[in-house]
Amino acid sequence: MAVTQPPRKQEWMEIPQGFTGCPPGLEYLMQIDQIIIKQEVHLLEVLTGWEVANKFQILNSMGQQIYYACEESTCLMRQCCGPSRGFKMHVTDNNQREVISAERRFKCCAGCCWCAGSDTCAYEMPVEAPVGTECGYIRQEFSKFSPHIKIYDHNRQPVFDIWGPCCPCQGICCTADIDFKFRWILM
Repeated sequence: MAVTQPPRKQEWMEIPQGFTGCPPGLEYLMQIDQIIIKQEVHLLEVLTGWEVANKFQILNSMGQQIYYACEESTCLMRQCCGPSRGFKMHVTDNNQREVISAERRFKCCAGCCWCAGSDTCAYEMPVEAPVGTECGYIRQEFSKFSPHIKIYDHNRQPVFDIWGPCCPCQGICCTADIDFKFRWILM
Protein backbone atom coordinates (compact mmCIF):
# COMPACT_ATOMS: atom_id res chain seq x y z
CA MET A 1 0.00 0.00 0.00
CA ALA A 2 1.32 3.43 -0.88
CA VAL A 3 1.23 5.72 2.13
CA THR A 4 0.13 9.22 1.17
CA GLN A 5 0.52 12.33 3.25
CA PRO A 6 -1.40 15.58 3.26
CA PRO A 7 0.06 18.65 1.55
CA ARG A 8 2.82 20.24 3.66
CA LYS A 9 0.77 23.06 5.17
CA GLN A 10 1.61 21.71 8.66
CA GLU A 11 4.99 22.70 10.13
CA TRP A 12 7.17 19.61 10.46
CA MET A 13 9.74 19.06 13.19
CA GLU A 14 13.31 19.29 11.95
CA ILE A 15 14.97 15.90 11.46
CA PRO A 16 17.12 15.12 14.54
CA GLN A 17 20.79 14.30 13.92
CA GLY A 18 23.48 12.42 15.81
CA PHE A 19 21.61 9.50 17.41
CA THR A 20 23.47 6.22 17.00
CA GLY A 21 21.82 2.87 17.64
CA CYS A 22 18.33 4.30 17.06
CA PRO A 23 16.25 2.74 14.25
CA PRO A 24 15.99 5.10 11.24
CA GLY A 25 13.07 7.50 11.58
CA LEU A 26 12.65 7.03 15.34
CA GLU A 27 15.19 9.74 16.21
CA TYR A 28 12.26 12.12 16.75
CA LEU A 29 11.22 10.12 19.81
CA MET A 30 14.60 10.80 21.46
CA GLN A 31 13.83 14.54 21.65
CA ILE A 32 10.21 14.74 22.78
CA ASP A 33 8.44 14.56 26.13
CA GLN A 34 4.87 14.55 24.84
CA ILE A 35 2.99 13.23 21.81
CA ILE A 36 -0.22 14.78 20.56
CA ILE A 37 -2.30 12.70 18.15
CA LYS A 38 -4.93 14.47 16.08
CA GLN A 39 -7.32 12.43 13.97
CA GLU A 40 -8.28 13.96 10.64
CA VAL A 41 -12.03 14.43 10.48
CA HIS A 42 -13.70 13.21 7.28
CA LEU A 43 -16.85 15.05 6.26
CA LEU A 44 -18.33 11.89 4.68
CA GLU A 45 -18.04 10.06 8.01
CA VAL A 46 -19.51 12.95 10.02
CA LEU A 47 -22.50 13.49 7.73
CA THR A 48 -23.35 9.91 6.81
CA GLY A 49 -21.75 7.63 9.39
CA TRP A 50 -19.90 5.86 6.54
CA GLU A 51 -16.61 4.68 8.08
CA VAL A 52 -13.48 5.74 6.20
CA ALA A 53 -9.87 4.76 6.82
CA ASN A 54 -8.50 6.86 9.67
CA LYS A 55 -5.56 9.25 9.29
CA PHE A 56 -3.66 10.96 12.08
CA GLN A 57 -1.17 13.76 12.54
CA ILE A 58 1.34 13.01 15.29
CA LEU A 59 2.73 16.20 16.82
CA ASN A 60 5.28 17.26 19.42
CA SER A 61 4.40 19.62 22.29
CA MET A 62 5.14 22.66 20.06
CA GLY A 63 2.57 21.53 17.49
CA GLN A 64 5.18 20.45 14.93
CA GLN A 65 4.34 17.30 13.04
CA ILE A 66 6.75 14.43 13.66
CA TYR A 67 4.82 11.59 12.02
CA TYR A 68 1.78 10.92 9.89
CA ALA A 69 -0.23 7.71 10.39
CA CYS A 70 -2.83 6.15 8.14
CA GLU A 71 -4.98 3.08 8.53
CA GLU A 72 -5.15 0.29 5.98
CA SER A 73 -8.38 -1.72 6.23
CA THR A 74 -11.09 -3.01 3.94
CA CYS A 75 -14.35 -1.17 3.37
CA LEU A 76 -16.28 -4.26 4.48
CA MET A 77 -14.31 -4.47 7.74
CA ARG A 78 -14.87 -0.76 8.48
CA GLN A 79 -18.63 -0.85 7.80
CA CYS A 80 -19.44 -4.18 9.48
CA CYS A 81 -17.01 -4.22 12.41
CA GLY A 82 -16.61 -0.51 13.26
CA PRO A 83 -14.04 0.12 16.01
CA SER A 84 -13.53 -3.65 16.50
CA ARG A 85 -12.13 -4.02 12.97
CA GLY A 86 -8.75 -5.39 12.08
CA PHE A 87 -6.36 -2.94 10.44
CA LYS A 88 -2.76 -2.14 9.68
CA MET A 89 -1.36 1.25 10.72
CA HIS A 90 1.42 2.80 8.63
CA VAL A 91 3.47 5.57 10.28
CA THR A 92 5.71 7.76 8.12
CA ASP A 93 8.21 10.47 8.98
CA ASN A 94 8.60 13.83 7.26
CA ASN A 95 10.65 12.22 4.47
CA GLN A 96 7.58 10.08 3.70
CA ARG A 97 9.56 7.02 4.81
CA GLU A 98 7.51 4.36 6.61
CA VAL A 99 9.20 3.98 9.99
CA ILE A 100 6.60 2.08 12.05
CA SER A 101 4.03 -0.52 11.13
CA ALA A 102 1.53 -2.15 13.46
CA GLU A 103 -1.22 -4.64 12.67
CA ARG A 104 -4.27 -5.46 14.77
CA ARG A 105 -6.09 -8.58 13.64
CA PHE A 106 -9.85 -8.79 13.95
CA LYS A 107 -11.15 -10.68 16.99
CA CYS A 108 -14.85 -11.35 17.27
CA CYS A 109 -15.25 -10.56 20.98
CA ALA A 110 -12.44 -8.02 21.43
CA GLY A 111 -12.68 -4.58 22.95
CA CYS A 112 -14.47 -5.06 26.28
CA CYS A 113 -12.14 -4.06 29.12
CA TRP A 114 -13.71 -6.70 31.40
CA CYS A 115 -12.88 -9.54 29.01
CA ALA A 116 -9.38 -8.37 28.07
CA GLY A 117 -7.77 -10.83 30.48
CA SER A 118 -8.56 -13.58 27.97
CA ASP A 119 -6.35 -14.10 24.91
CA THR A 120 -9.43 -14.52 22.73
CA CYS A 121 -10.88 -11.13 23.71
CA ALA A 122 -7.89 -8.79 24.09
CA TYR A 123 -6.65 -6.56 21.29
CA GLU A 124 -3.06 -7.32 20.37
CA MET A 125 -0.68 -5.64 17.94
CA PRO A 126 2.89 -6.52 17.02
CA VAL A 127 4.86 -3.35 16.20
CA GLU A 128 7.64 -3.22 13.60
CA ALA A 129 10.31 -0.51 13.56
CA PRO A 130 11.97 -0.46 11.15
CA VAL A 131 9.28 -2.12 9.08
CA GLY A 132 10.01 -5.85 8.89
CA THR A 133 11.66 -5.99 12.34
CA GLU A 134 9.39 -6.61 15.34
CA CYS A 135 10.47 -4.22 18.09
CA GLY A 136 7.57 -4.60 20.48
CA TYR A 137 4.02 -5.56 21.15
CA ILE A 138 0.88 -3.78 22.34
CA ARG A 139 -1.81 -5.62 24.29
CA GLN A 140 -5.11 -4.58 25.85
CA GLU A 141 -5.26 -5.61 29.51
CA PHE A 142 -8.10 -6.31 31.93
CA SER A 143 -9.58 -3.34 33.76
CA LYS A 144 -12.85 -2.57 35.47
CA PHE A 145 -13.80 0.63 33.63
CA SER A 146 -10.88 2.46 32.02
CA PRO A 147 -8.91 1.43 28.93
CA HIS A 148 -5.65 -0.26 29.96
CA ILE A 149 -2.92 -1.05 27.44
CA LYS A 150 0.46 -2.59 28.15
CA ILE A 151 3.50 -2.08 25.92
CA TYR A 152 6.04 -4.90 25.68
CA ASP A 153 9.55 -4.96 24.23
CA HIS A 154 10.72 -7.37 21.52
CA ASN A 155 11.29 -10.07 24.20
CA ARG A 156 7.66 -9.71 25.41
CA GLN A 157 8.80 -8.08 28.66
CA PRO A 158 6.49 -5.29 29.90
CA VAL A 159 7.90 -1.78 29.45
CA PHE A 160 5.04 0.51 30.44
CA ASP A 161 1.32 0.83 31.03
CA ILE A 162 -1.08 3.24 29.38
CA TRP A 163 -4.29 4.14 31.19
CA GLY A 164 -7.11 6.02 29.50
CA PRO A 165 -10.07 7.76 31.07
CA CYS A 166 -13.45 6.16 31.60
CA CYS A 167 -15.53 8.07 29.04
CA PRO A 168 -19.05 6.71 28.47
CA CYS A 169 -19.83 9.29 25.77
CA GLN A 170 -16.94 8.64 23.36
CA GLY A 171 -17.81 9.55 19.82
CA ILE A 172 -19.15 12.56 18.03
CA CYS A 173 -20.69 14.15 21.16
CA CYS A 174 -17.38 13.93 23.08
CA THR A 175 -15.02 16.40 21.42
CA ALA A 176 -12.71 17.18 24.34
CA ASP A 177 -9.06 16.17 24.34
CA ILE A 178 -8.51 12.79 25.96
CA ASP A 179 -5.38 12.38 28.08
CA PHE A 180 -3.75 8.98 28.54
CA LYS A 181 -1.36 8.39 31.43
CA PHE A 182 1.90 6.48 30.88
CA ARG A 183 3.67 4.63 33.67
CA TRP A 184 7.08 2.98 33.28
CA ILE A 185 7.30 -0.58 34.59
CA LEU A 186 10.56 -1.02 36.46
CA MET A 187 12.09 -4.45 36.41
